[in-house]
Amino acid sequence: MNTTVKLKSISFILFLLVGIGFLPAQERIQVKGKIVDTGKEEIIGANVLIKGTTIGTITDFDGNFTLTADVGSVLVVAYLGYLPTEVEVKGTAPMLIELTENSKELDELVVGIRYPEENYQYRFPIGDQSNF
Repeated sequence: MNTTVKLKSISFILFLLVGIGFLPAQERIQVKGKIVDTGKEEIIGANVLIKGTTIGTITDFDGNFTLTADVGSVLVVAYLGYLPTEVEVKGTAPMLIELTENSKELDELVVGIRYPEENYQYRFPIGDQSNF
């Protein structure tokens, strides 16, 4: 192998190594926030997921969550009975995410009770508690 080819190969490898250092890297930050409903009540156990990944968490008893994510990534927040909400991560400031009720999903409540010999199922329209 002649000297010119070796010099070009070494120059190319150095260019790659130095060039990779200048690529814009995603900034990973710790994202904190609170999930509430339209009445500002905390939602316990809401799913908070980074869109397009399997990285996520759930909210605690006060509706709070903490997650490590890239700036610019999108968080998908979901909870039973509420419409899923997507929010972009913009910085380290605490987020307040409000979920809206999905009234179409809450038509009735089904309670199933299973005994060894028989299977009972009761249906209660939401809001009607006279059967309790």
